[in-house]
Order: sequence, then C-alpha cells, then structure tokens
Amino acid sequence: MNPTKGRNMNLSQQCRAKVLVVDHDAANRERLATLLRASTFKVLVAPAGESALLTLCEQRDEIDWLVTKLALPGLVCGRLLADEYHRHQPARPVLFLLDAALDGQRAAMGAVVIPSNVPSRAVQAIKVLAMAEAGRLVRTDLVRMPERIIQAA
Repeated sequence: MNPTKGRNMNLSQQCRAKVLVVDHDAANRERLATLLRASTFKVLVAPAGESALLTLCEQRDEIDWLVTKLALPGLVCGRLLADEYHRHQPARPVLFLLDAALDGQRAAMGAVVIPSNVPSRAVQAIKVLAMAEAGRLVRTDLVRMPERIIQAA
C-alpha cells in the first residue's frame, strides 16, 4: 500500500470531520463554529447540555469531536456530555472550553482544556489531535500540545 495515499485519505477524512460545539454563549458558539467551518469541518451547534446530549445520542457514530463548556445551564453539564461522547469515541479527548473564572478547575481525564475566549485554539487543538491520530506527529508533540494551547492564550 502506498503510505502517501493513506496519509492523504486521513487528511481528507479530517477535513470532513464533524464537530459538535456546545456553548450557552451564542456569540462564542457562533464564532467557534465559523472558524471550524472555515477550516472545512462540518459543525453542529447546541446552546445547552440537554440539546447536545440529544444530538450525541442521535448522531453518535457521526460526531468526530466534541467541544463543550464544562459549566452549562440546566441539568446536563460538560462532563456528562464527555461521558456520552466517550462511549462512542473512547480514544479521542473532549475539548473543554473554560472561562477565566473557572480557570482553577481541572477537566476530566481524556480532555484538553481550552480558554473559551480564544476559539482559534480549539480549531488548532482539533487539527493537532487529528494529525497525531493519523501518525503525523511524534508523541512528545502531542503531550506538550495542550500546555502550548493554554499558555498561548
């Protein structure tokens, strides 16, 4: 098999990846969705945990990445969404968007923490994680990636 052809297929699959963005702040949610679409991702948006949980249950096999606020209004928080997401994507981390006020909180294992006021960092993180998954990054780059994203904010 031609390794170059395999890498191109992975890049092509990355560009068609579907991302679910969950944020109760409409401006932040739409800004992130716009950046993701500009990077050729398919995007679903949800304003609350309940609607996001319904989307995850209905489209579980089609959602490639989850980007969510940790704290959401209502009964369904980001951690519950992460648990549901990991039932179908156990090897992929969730990207948690944290406000500055919640900066001291730590996300669950299997997650990357992104400042919510810098949506481009979420796009960058998904691209880096997808590249690592496709074998185009060395493991040390992946380990340091979340720290670089947080520090660059």
